[in-house]
Amino acid sequence: MVRICTWNLENLFLPGDAAGPETGAAYQAKLSSLADVIATMAPDVLAVQEVGDEAALTDLAERVGGTRPRRRPTGGASGSASCPASR
Repeated sequence: MVRICTWNLENLFLPGDAAGPETGAAYQAKLSSLADVIATMAPDVLAVQEVGDEAALTDLAERVGGTRPRRRPTGGASGSASCPASR
């Protein structure tokens, strides 16, 4: 069985971005929290929304041991994207 999940990450931005966390510590805490939930879900494929920066998605993928094979922008006003990630 293949487990496919989707999740709105609610503004995953790097620190310093207007929509991002104010500190590096807050950013790391968000990544840890997201990674813990992803590990619990244990998806084979994870599609995410509200990713404001590709580097932030890469940081999250590295934290959970996954990869980011594709990026397909949805054209949202905030620059959100829907990005499949797989492990």
